[in-house]
Amino acid sequence: MANLMLQLEEQLADMRSREKTYRFTVENKGNKTVLLRPVTPQIPEGVTLLDVKQSTERVILLKRSILLTELTAILKSYQVRLSSNMKSGIFERIRTQIQTPSPSPAPQIVIDRSSTDTSKKTFDFQIEDEADADDAVERWFKNDPASPEAELFNAKLGQLRRYNGLIEAAGGAEKAAQATLPPGSTFATTYVFRFDRGRVDTKRYMITIETAYLEDGSEIEETASVSQSAIVSPSPAVLSVVAIFSSVLGAILKAAVISTSPASATQRSELVEKNAVTAADALTSLGQQLTPTIISLQMLGAMVVALLLFNIYEHTDLGTRIKMGVAWRSALLVGVLSGAFTERLLEALKVLAGVK
Repeated sequence: MANLMLQLEEQLADMRSREKTYRFTVENKGNKTVLLRPVTPQIPEGVTLLDVKQSTERVILLKRSILLTELTAILKSYQVRLSSNMKSGIFERIRTQIQTPSPSPAPQIVIDRSSTDTSKKTFDFQIEDEADADDAVERWFKNDPASPEAELFNAKLGQLRRYNGLIEAAGGAEKAAQATLPPGSTFATTYVFRFDRGRVDTKRYMITIETAYLEDGSEIEETASVSQSAIVSPSPAVLSVVAIFSSVLGAILKAAVISTSPASATQRSELVEKNAVTAADALTSLGQQLTPTIISLQMLGAMVVALLLFNIYEHTDLGTRIKMGVAWRSALLVGVLSGAFTERLLEALKVLAGVK
């Protein structure tokens, strides 16, 4: 039995980037030569393969595999739309018949379920090669060539034919897919993926690279795979807005603490006793004291500090100590702290910049 060690490692990790690079390596630790078959990444929804660094033949083979999956998805989408339109048309005819007055007895309405329920076999039709794609065009798209799905399907079918021609020119799929690994040798490939972001929270993806292989002298094909998780931060613009507005909450908190200090409380108590004002008047007075504190240049400074600090959060001592990922919670925390401790954070930023 072949002894292969598979590894999938992220290169130059950046938790704020939506594009990530992974290096896939296969090392033959056995005593026999191993014939490596196509290496195929299993890409989840929300992930796009941008680039792959390997030989030209393997790139074409990988793109061909992805293209077949896309053709199957287009066909399924077209069939779902046809089924939905067909049902809508039948229900519209039924409504018209019911609402149209007629002196004769109401006609009997019979629904042909076979016409409203598209065959499930159609939805399960998988396109595995160029012949399947041609069959799909003849069966479903021939009578509706102007539909968006038909145009996209035919365009991708043209790409599939070009890829097949390049693969045949390279000696066929078997030759293009095969890599020979003598004992102790290593095969490496680099993939670049783009991930969809969440709005305010991180999204976790699982990238899996799968390959088939044959040990020299054996006819039994085996498969092996390796997986690596990817954590993608939310939209930076949304989180920056959360941090900026949270700084207002921090300023309110700071102003409230100052206004409720023992000295301020004594002054308000004396004012109430001296002028015999009501509690409502005291609250109004408190609001009038808080308003200038919040709406001030200091508040604008807190917003700027929150914007700056959040975007370098993971590189500061705060990010090291709290170990909180980049999401709405960390944006909220940084914003509140920026509003409550603006002066101290400015001093810390001066030290960080080497000004002080």
